[in-house]
Amino acid sequence: MRVSIVEAHDHVRAALCFILAARPGIQLVGAFGPRPDLVARLLALRPDVVLLDWELPSQLAPQVLGALRRVLAPVRVIALSARPDDEPQALAAGADAFVSKDQPPEALMRLLSN
Repeated sequence: MRVSIVEAHDHVRAALCFILAARPGIQLVGAFGPRPDLVARLLALRPDVVLLDWELPSQLAPQVLGALRRVLAPVRVIALSARPDDEPQALAAGADAFVSKDQPPEALMRLLSN
């Protein structure tokens, strides 16, 4: 499974990279912060799953999600947020799943194994 991470906070992005690198069957194909060419880079990498920080600056997450649905339709998008109350908004916007950043890593791993 090819996974890309889009996370605004360097320390969270690094932790996710560390967790995923240790998992068999997962190939990390990109880890980015917010950037203007984000969707183009994800399109070039063709991940199976994108872990998307729902707290990206300037309401960027819903825009990125919408663009991914248009140009990379089969990708699974798992929204991540430190605010559990973001879940309904992320799912309504089209995220396939939601994980609160205060949940243990196993919660994310269960979603990746489904």
